[in-house]
Amino acid sequence: MRAQPATVAGAKLYLDSYPCLVFDDKNDDGTEPNNVKGWVFTADPLVFRAKIRHLNRVHGFQLDGAGLYQRTISTIKLDGPERSVGIPIGAKGDTLDAYIYHRPDCETDLRILSGDWLELPYTAGGEDEGF
Repeated sequence: MRAQPATVAGAKLYLDSYPCLVFDDKNDDGTEPNNVKGWVFTADPLVFRAKIRHLNRVHGFQLDGAGLYQRTISTIKLDGPERSVGIPIGAKGDTLDAYIYHRPDCETDLRILSGDWLELPYTAGGEDEGF
């Protein structure tokens, strides 16, 4: 498995019981929303199938839309490869489509203005994904 920091545009990051991404077209003041930084993972097909099942379970994702999180395919932009796990997925600025887990109905009282998932302390609860 390989992992590299990446950015998704058109989203905001909030702290609910666990950090959650919400796709949104505009900020309250009408400006463009922050980009959200996180990790993108790739793996060979057998590992990918196991990991996607694991991630679906961790996020409470259900194909019928009844789960806690929704999953969508969105274009992401790779950040610098210096923090990659394993061989970098690509060069800084490369784009690719990735599954993004998001919660349209998450609590939005506490917005993480930096949008940087990579800098968050994981003490708010939730399950460690083991990556």
